[in-house]
Amino acid sequence: MLKSKKKIVIFTQYSKKIGYGHYYRSNLIKEKLSNKYDCELKANKSINQTKIFIKKNKANLIIFDLKYYNKKLFQNQKNYIAFDNKKNFSDNLVNINPLTFLKKRYYGPSWFPYPDDFFLKKKSKTKKNNYILLIAQGATDAFNNINKILKCISYLDNKKIRVCKIKILKNFKIKNKILNNIKIKKITKTKYASSIFKNIDLAITGCGNISYEVSFFGIPSVFVSSEREEIKRGKILQKNGHGKFFNPTNVEGIAKELNKLANNYNYYQKIKKKKIKVFKKNGLKNILKLIDRFV
Repeated sequence: MLKSKKKIVIFTQYSKKIGYGHYYRSNLIKEKLSNKYDCELKANKSINQTKIFIKKNKANLIIFDLKYYNKKLFQNQKNYIAFDNKKNFSDNLVNINPLTFLKKRYYGPSWFPYPDDFFLKKKSKTKKNNYILLIAQGATDAFNNINKILKCISYLDNKKIRVCKIKILKNFKIKNKILNNIKIKKITKTKYASSIFKNIDLAITGCGNISYEVSFFGIPSVFVSSEREEIKRGKILQKNGHGKFFNPTNVEGIAKELNKLANNYNYYQKIKKKKIKVFKKNGLKNILKLIDRFV
């Protein structure tokens, strides 16, 4: 008789305001776990719906990947893992905080789950004169920052920065295809996230998951956000030497830093090497090992 697989349930959430980072991470982990476990993904469930499901379901492990937490979620005697949570709601809970820079167990880039395609070999780039810039503010641009950031293009060195790719939703309209002699290209959908990052040289990003993704590839960048926690993280990223943080309306400051990166090769390389050293970790492998021990 075949032995039944142990069961894992993942609860996550997404919206225009929250973004899709929690969902993407949960789905990535779910796909990996499904090779070995009976794994189920639940999205956007209320606290009561979640409580009832956990109570009735004989899961060996509950994983939460949420923006907001409530102690009511942890009332049952289950094993729990919670991402981006710092409160000890249960003795059977392990908190994993990849986006928090603290010298504590299960904190930092070593616990950030990058997709497998990130680890495929990338062609090395030699010193160049033409740079490709990426502008991205998460999957939904929750604070509508893209239009504000785009104004910085007028101040960029168009002899060095020749192309600007913008990661946006499909219905987002760009009025001009060329600004300041810089060609503007839209990115609305891609099968592999790594295909975006492997073909850019500079970036303007938010301070969530994407700040780690560009850093994994050592892409020198500036960080821009209007979200409270991301602003705190952006200032920490700046303090640690991974890139400057700016308010989205400080377009001249953003452009000045990008021009410095494009024109000072030693400065560019210094940031690139530091980012790779800190962020190029196999966090997904570490998470899966932890789950195996838990289950």
